[in-house]
Amino acid sequence: MFNGLTVGYLFLGGTGGGTLVVLCVLLLVDCLRRFSFNSHFSRQYGAMAWSACLLLLGLGVLCLLADMGNPSRALGFLFTREVTVTTWGSWGLLAAMLICGVFWLAFAFDNVNLPEAVAFPLAVAGVLAGLLVAIYTGVLLQTMVSVLAWGTPLVPALFCVSSVSCGIAVALAFVGLTPTRLHMMEAVEMLLRIDGWVIVGEAVLMALYLGWLFLRPETVHFGQHLLSGEGSVFFWLIFVGGGLVLPLILERSVTYANHRTQLLFVALCVLVGGFALRAWMVGLFPLDITQTTNIVSSSIGVGI
Repeated sequence: MFNGLTVGYLFLGGTGGGTLVVLCVLLLVDCLRRFSFNSHFSRQYGAMAWSACLLLLGLGVLCLLADMGNPSRALGFLFTREVTVTTWGSWGLLAAMLICGVFWLAFAFDNVNLPEAVAFPLAVAGVLAGLLVAIYTGVLLQTMVSVLAWGTPLVPALFCVSSVSCGIAVALAFVGLTPTRLHMMEAVEMLLRIDGWVIVGEAVLMALYLGWLFLRPETVHFGQHLLSGEGSVFFWLIFVGGGLVLPLILERSVTYANHRTQLLFVALCVLVGGFALRAWMVGLFPLDITQTTNIVSSSIGVGI
């Protein structure tokens, strides 16, 4: 039921949504503080960053369609009288791609000019659509009521915070790849400060999630699997060490002299950690007692 395509969609869709949020917020900051949509964005940087955002969202959609097996089912999610979580997620993903496409056109082609009267409300809509996509990737798992380890709002909260951090990582990575970036250093400093708090928030949410697992007898084995079982090396080394601790250290040591390579290292660590979060979260599925064929009666009586 869950495979690599599922992990790919959760990661690419979440990262694409988070990138859309971050890029739109930068546009709004430019408008509110400097009355210009070009302060943090050179046309070269904007073309690359918006291309990456559109690519991430598009690849996420492809993973989702491939995982469905029948792409025509996607139309059923968009055009249905019954409003469900999947309906909201599908429309949010479509809106995110359309908004991202408009901004990409505005930066990729010199003869396309987007008036601020249009760009400002479109950026606000982009923030909302990006957050919807980021949250939906977690809600998609939470609604799988048969998997006990996912039945908490902490899952979509974790995915949303991680998506925003991954979006900041993408935005920072393309700063490092842009030849002319002196005018973007103020934005870099702002994003690094925000990402530091976002990573701390992600660590707090993870601690709360682990506490939630250990408080319920039917989910204790999930927590044991992550902290000291077969999944502990992946959890501690890649997610905690590589995805949370190392980026925090690297972000504190970014200077003007080393920022180009340092930003790329930060982005790599954050993105690897974001992928690891979704990989091990999906990897909890086979461990659920409700997914085994030989469930003993005592297990059925424990909170199911």
